[in-house]
Amino acid sequence: MKKTIFIDIDGTLRNDEKKLTKESIEAVKLAVKNGYQIVLCSGRSREHCVNVSKECGASNYIINSNGAEGYDYQNQKVIYQDLFSNKDKLALWNFAQKYNLEVAFNCGKIRYITKNYRNGDLKDNDKYFENIEEILDKDVVQALLG
Repeated sequence: MKKTIFIDIDGTLRNDEKKLTKESIEAVKLAVKNGYQIVLCSGRSREHCVNVSKECGASNYIINSNGAEGYDYQNQKVIYQDLFSNKDKLALWNFAQKYNLEVAFNCGKIRYITKNYRNGDLKDNDKYFENIEEILDKDVVQALLG
């Protein structure tokens, strides 16, 4: 029987500066050596979780977007997704527009963001979008408004 440890990333595996410490990496390696499968869990996007998992030597399985998606990055296979309907995407978009809120939609490998999202600071897998029609055909697993 496979033994599995589920670990949150921010504030648990990584420190308050969002850095993986040598001790955390060694702990993951020791657990793996002793037969444990380490699955990283986070509210963050798929690609972010994949990168951290690879960096610390955890398993190829991740749970991202606050549990809305389970993913096997070795086999590039979605295990589970809880997707937003177009009706929900439109409702969130209209609410954000009404109150001039920042918007980010996590969609698999890509995070679509509005130009005002976190001062327009694009990360590795971010793309700008300007209207909701660009998102309606996307598989959205998480929406962030700020």
